[in-house]
Amino acid sequence: MPNGNSQNSFSRKKWSAFTIGAAVLLLIILAGLRIDFQSLRLSKTNLEIIEGPSLEILEKSAAEVLVAHRLKWFESHEKGFDGLVWSVQVPDDLPIPALHLELKEGFERVGGCVLHADSEPVDGHLILHIGPPDTCIFKMVLWPIHGLRSRQGRIAILIDDFGDRWDTFTESFLDLDIPISISIIPGLRYSEKVQSEALKRGCEVLLHLPMQPMGSTYQSHPLMIKEDMIESEIQKVLEKAFESVPGVTGVNNHMGSLITSNRRIMKHVLQEVKQRNLYFLDSRTTAETVAHTLSTELGVPSAERDVFIDAERTEVAIRASLDRLSKLAEKNGYAIGIGHGNQLTLMALRDEIPKLKEQGFDFVRISEVVR
Repeated sequence: MPNGNSQNSFSRKKWSAFTIGAAVLLLIILAGLRIDFQSLRLSKTNLEIIEGPSLEILEKSAAEVLVAHRLKWFESHEKGFDGLVWSVQVPDDLPIPALHLELKEGFERVGGCVLHADSEPVDGHLILHIGPPDTCIFKMVLWPIHGLRSRQGRIAILIDDFGDRWDTFTESFLDLDIPISISIIPGLRYSEKVQSEALKRGCEVLLHLPMQPMGSTYQSHPLMIKEDMIESEIQKVLEKAFESVPGVTGVNNHMGSLITSNRRIMKHVLQEVKQRNLYFLDSRTTAETVAHTLSTELGVPSAERDVFIDAERTEVAIRASLDRLSKLAEKNGYAIGIGHGNQLTLMALRDEIPKLKEQGFDFVRISEVVR
């Protein structure tokens, strides 16, 4: 029978063998995994970057904002900074703080942020430090360029003479892919229907107020402002007209070459427009009009038509009118065109609007260009 010393010696040998085996097994596992503690430390840093948006995602977000404003940028590198630097030319008509805010919101939507912004008071440029939280991987420098314009101009289009029909053709004008304005003749069968549908679509609605034209032959209207009316009669017509087309933001004249050149009558009309906090758009159906000038004198927000888009109803003439409208917008900063609900005008607008947008023109509502 073995003694105690022999048993202890056997136990120690058994434990040593077990320990050695466990150590060997651990070394094999470690070798198989190829663990490197330096790599572990680096992976922590990489994990922080992976958790935020990549440089490509941040660049894409920035590009979407810049392209929308038709801005140019140049890529460069900065000594001591591993990431990219974009230098952006910002025109006079685009405030840098507004562009900064738009970029910031874009980065936040993809999980990034503007870590901080450094402004230079001398030349006005702004440096944005961008990336995931606490890690700058991208910079943008917004440079103000004096004399540079981002937009070619603003174009406001008004389509006249709605109210006599409601069908898919009428809807086609309301569904044009621009902020369209329409004017509705009061008292017609579909005046209220068109007004309701237009407002649902976000269109701007004007009261297309019938006014007596020059000459003895013209199509009369129960709610027409006429030369022989006294103030109380004018007031009565206006009240009924506004009741027929509620929710309008402005008024423009339907015909009216005789009335818009009459200071007495126009004064009564414009005073009512002012009292209702509306604006007046002079359709300029006569060179003798006093409507816009008188509006200014009375403190009524107003504007005047620059181009009748379809004065001549041929495809060539309408497209030429739209071209002239765009040139005026480029020259003056904005231009107002008035068209009518006909097939040729609709076709021309559908074709030309995308082209004008690509050229840098902005389409706006009439209210956005009145003064």
